[in-house]
Amino acid sequence: MWPRTDFLELLGIAHPVIQAPMSGFTPPQLAAAVSNAGGLGSIGCAGLPPALLREQVASLRHATNRPFNLNFFVHARPHASPEMTAGAQAKLAPYFKEFALGAVPEPKEPFPTFDAERLELSLSSGRVSSAFILACRLPRRCGGSKMRARSFSAQPPQWARPDGSRQAVSTR
Repeated sequence: MWPRTDFLELLGIAHPVIQAPMSGFTPPQLAAAVSNAGGLGSIGCAGLPPALLREQVASLRHATNRPFNLNFFVHARPHASPEMTAGAQAKLAPYFKEFALGAVPEPKEPFPTFDAERLELSLSSGRVSSAFILACRLPRRCGGSKMRARSFSAQPPQWARPDGSRQAVSTR
């Protein structure tokens, strides 16, 4: 038996196992199997378009009645100046030429940012026990106050910070 079970109780799981939420490599069936076995199954949501994410959450909800984790990246949009872009392309051009890769492409945003649509999806997903956000604090513009308001249904555990911020956000 574990000497302290605060974290297990917070997440509503039986075993201290959290499946890695690798975006694009964690199908709902895997997350459901982990959740049904008493751990916390996870879906990596960072690179998924909202329609596919909605479909995967529905599939997961159908396969388990246990808590699960939706993992999002919370980041500012990258901003590259034309000078920075030109400099990077100039440094990469010899390699692209050497390996016959064509012209160096323009930079693009690697992952979509956490927006209102993703926030609403995570809040309306029912049995989501936690939404691990890759940032210590969720900014208000991203719905941070909504997530904090739904953080804990009971008294916050002793390890919660006085300002209400924490990495694990429970929406039980």
